[in-house]
Amino acid sequence: FRDTTTEQLSFQRTCEACAADSYPSRDGTTCLTCASGNYSDALRDCACTAGQYLDETVTAGTKTCVACSNTSIPGGQQFNTRTANGYYECVECKKGQESVDGVCKCLDGYTDANAFCVQTTLITPFLTTYDIRFAEQIRYRSVEIGSRVDTETLPLSSDAINYYYTQGVAGCLVYNDPQFCSLLANLCVLNLGDLDSTVCKLYKEVVQTVPQGETEVRGPILYEEGVKPYDSTIIKTKVSFATNPVTGFVHVMPFFLAKFNLDGSFVSIEELKGQFQFCPHFLDEEEVYKNFGTTYENNCEIDLNDFLSSDPDFFYELYLRDSDNELVSIPVVIDNLHAADGTKPNES
Repeated sequence: FRDTTTEQLSFQRTCEACAADSYPSRDGTTCLTCASGNYSDALRDCACTAGQYLDETVTAGTKTCVACSNTSIPGGQQFNTRTANGYYECVECKKGQESVDGVCKCLDGYTDANAFCVQTTLITPFLTTYDIRFAEQIRYRSVEIGSRVDTETLPLSSDAINYYYTQGVAGCLVYNDPQFCSLLANLCVLNLGDLDSTVCKLYKEVVQTVPQGETEVRGPILYEEGVKPYDSTIIKTKVSFATNPVTGFVHVMPFFLAKFNLDGSFVSIEELKGQFQFCPHFLDEEEVYKNFGTTYENNCEIDLNDFLSSDPDFFYELYLRDSDNELVSIPVVIDNLHAADGTKPNES
């Protein structure tokens, strides 16, 4: 049937049947015939074969099945859910893929990295040195077992790392895409920054190392060697211990967070407030730790099960907005960081 309603705001639709051997258009306002005679009463529409999409030419009053290119497949809005080929357009296959019988598959000599395919010879050296079989293992140390703390490590396989690891390596180290470098950084964070882990070794030794001919690292800086000086050439902000500082000075540090999804995609920039206040606290403690010259500590015991069913996991990078409105990356000390030799270099 086609829609014959004439008034735009009518609450009652009127329809009339299309003539034999014709079917409603995509917007339902007219009836069109099948240019190739490929009528299908079962589908109540023109039937296309694998790898084809349905193109409408309203002026000619026809629908025509058109083959997608060898790097695209029928996709987008599905006009007929009774057939796998009921689409009005083609969508491009992922990078390194081609269309085979209407399905995107990796080209010969390419490896499937989930988000795309990558040339096998380019990614193999990384996956050989930093094997995914070891990369997917996360070691949890000092795990509580009953009433005691076990000094042994608890290794567990991570489905998230198994799924994203090859994708991150290919996207970051082969295609130099910042999103996938952030993805690898997130996978290292899931390993608690442990430099005895394969993911973190890869990140520190390859990703964070400045490639030849480039001036910046490819992803977030997770590891700082020594103490990084922050002076007036880096942070152009004047601070004061006074709660009501004079003009030109600040007492409350203007911290901001860059927020990312697990896959490395950027979400937003937001002001640091109480995002990391997991323990019960008074309202006036919500942001007290942002006051210059303040030491704040809040301890409690929390049930991790409460966080497993909460909102999607986000990853954050901490920045300070200086007086020039520039965001300066601020390192955060992880006291429990384990070095490759098992020591804790940040433990005071």
